[in-house]
Amino acid sequence: MKVEAKPIDKNSNLYSYVNLSSIYIDGICFDIFENSTTDDDVDIIKKFLNDIIDYFENKTEYFYYAKFEEIFTWPRFYKLMNIIYSVFSERKLQDRIMFLDNNTSFKFKENNYNYFGIPLMLGHVVINRENGQEEILSSENINEYLKDKKFERTFLSFNGRPKEHREELVQFIVDNKLEDKFYYSFGTSYGNNQNHKLYKRLNDDFDDNKRGIGLRLSGYEKKAFCYVITENSVGFQNTTDDEYLDTLVEYKPNLFSHITEKITRGIGTMMPFILVGQPYTLKILKENGFKTFDKWWDESYDLEENYHLKMDSIKKIILDISTWNIEKQKRIYSEMMPILYHNLKRHDELRTSMYDRYNLPTMVDYNSKNESLYKSYFSKKIL
Repeated sequence: MKVEAKPIDKNSNLYSYVNLSSIYIDGICFDIFENSTTDDDVDIIKKFLNDIIDYFENKTEYFYYAKFEEIFTWPRFYKLMNIIYSVFSERKLQDRIMFLDNNTSFKFKENNYNYFGIPLMLGHVVINRENGQEEILSSENINEYLKDKKFERTFLSFNGRPKEHREELVQFIVDNKLEDKFYYSFGTSYGNNQNHKLYKRLNDDFDDNKRGIGLRLSGYEKKAFCYVITENSVGFQNTTDDEYLDTLVEYKPNLFSHITEKITRGIGTMMPFILVGQPYTLKILKENGFKTFDKWWDESYDLEENYHLKMDSIKKIILDISTWNIEKQKRIYSEMMPILYHNLKRHDELRTSMYDRYNLPTMVDYNSKNESLYKSYFSKKIL
């Protein structure tokens, strides 16, 4: 069996954390929570957890259940969180279990079970690959990266996985004859979409799986003025769909915030951006120390909970900016420099405090006399 853990240093057998959501048997990841929902599962889940604790209790500082997604979008998770927490409490280790995800909007009113929603993706490493070299972009080397920035087109927008809001944006580009204003793609990932009427691939658009470890750049980030980000989710949600869990939650305007590496791409390459995402996402960015671009265009779309009204507002902004000539784009970009530098420095801070802390783990071997039992049981749940 293998488990994901972060060594204290390269030569140490001690760890800063062990991640309970990443346990592997014969190369298969057994997330014990993915499909374990019935009362029949409780005993073996507890056995599984106790087994891991027995092995790592004196070898790690913390046990995490960490995900780069929003775990409370799983209606069953609250029950399972209680099971995990109870196991650690019975062993008087409740201060050493933490639940981490990417949702900064979710908060409990009282006991939070050591749950923390943190913007993990905003600390994503941004990797530049030019001239056969590979380097992490930061405030220390960004000027070298920007020295040959061009304004060949006004906008850049990647839309790999087909979704309604991405299709609407690309259709808007085509209908308004804005193709010469955009570097854009559509339908280039997640399935065979070549027959879609809007399918478009940019040359070298993440060829050879360049996204890999860290966020790898395409080259187009240096060729456009404004990045139109189409996040994975645009929905507004004010319920967990669980009546009891709803009574325990301290509500923010939008219960789930889904912030991904797409925003980090703009921040890390010092591109101003328009965000097609969930309501209040710009507000969350500001709460986390970033600044946005309301001095140059109307960002009230961020507060709009109605999807169609939000898209209408964003389209108006795009149409307006599309009329700016290159000289105006350069002038506005120069005006934005203090904000763009500020955001990059803030990203550096998050990368150091979050990404470096919670990422770059290794897979650790450990033996369990119950390995065959776990494999047999959980295989039935995931196959």
